[in-house]
Amino acid sequence: MKCATGLSFAFLLFLVAAAGRAEETYTTKFKPLAKGDRMHFDIKEDDSKRIKSFDPDGKKVEDKETKETLHRVYEDSYLEVVDGAPTVLLRRYERAERTLDKRTSKLPFHGHTLRIDKKEDRYEFQIDGEKVDPAESGELLKEVARGFNRVRWNEFFAPDRPVKLDERWKANPAKVIDLLALGSQFDIDKDQVETTCKLVRVYARDGKQYGRFEIHVLIPLKAMKSGDKRTPIKASWLEIEVAPEGVIDGSSRNCEMSGVMRTVVNVKGRDRAGVETSSRISGEVNFLEKVVELPRK
Repeated sequence: MKCATGLSFAFLLFLVAAAGRAEETYTTKFKPLAKGDRMHFDIKEDDSKRIKSFDPDGKKVEDKETKETLHRVYEDSYLEVVDGAPTVLLRRYERAERTLDKRTSKLPFHGHTLRIDKKEDRYEFQIDGEKVDPAESGELLKEVARGFNRVRWNEFFAPDRPVKLDERWKANPAKVIDLLALGSQFDIDKDQVETTCKLVRVYARDGKQYGRFEIHVLIPLKAMKSGDKRTPIKASWLEIEVAPEGVIDGSSRNCEMSGVMRTVVNVKGRDRAGVETSSRISGEVNFLEKVVELPRK
């Protein structure tokens, strides 16, 4: 009887301790970006796209699928920072490669140093100190859209209060769109953006506190944009599932992120013969990103 009572008391203590841990809250603090900071990025993306097109009678006229892998390794030095956002940076590429149809090629900036100046809503580029003609900067603009604000990854989901493990909160839709540079590509109804964030793990390593998050974002798309051209789209969306894991005590910006981004776009247009077609463009990008803070020079 005494043994049973002792076991019951021990189990009760366990339940109390577990309940206490469940109610514990964590304050997440991210180190702000400053002029003179340096970061090292290693980013791999596996990108698959499929385009299906149909004529007015519903007959399939095109079914095309492509797969490519992008692998970029570079060091960013932040020459100018305004309100925590980079405006001028120097990027030294160690690696910039694309694999398409099992063939690997070097991107134009592989092995080069790229300077990026953000001028309000546009960018200016230099490669190894020489200015790039805006008419020839298409590939560079794609690169900027992919990652100019990557160092600010935490801004769009950081909670504004201490949170418990598995507690849910909403991200700021405007910051999500800004981070992904979506405003130049799509018309988006920000009020319809859905976000869910939660902190799923907290642990200590090398004297720093780390946290792992799970983020889900669903963004309805209203129109595609290209320069002054706007093409309405219906039943189209962008979905992101990402699991960032990094330092949350404000002492470092080291982190690692894995995730997937899915896109579905339904659009009407005309083929080369002028026949009206409806197309469904679907894509999926699986990515892994490792970010390490470097010593300031």
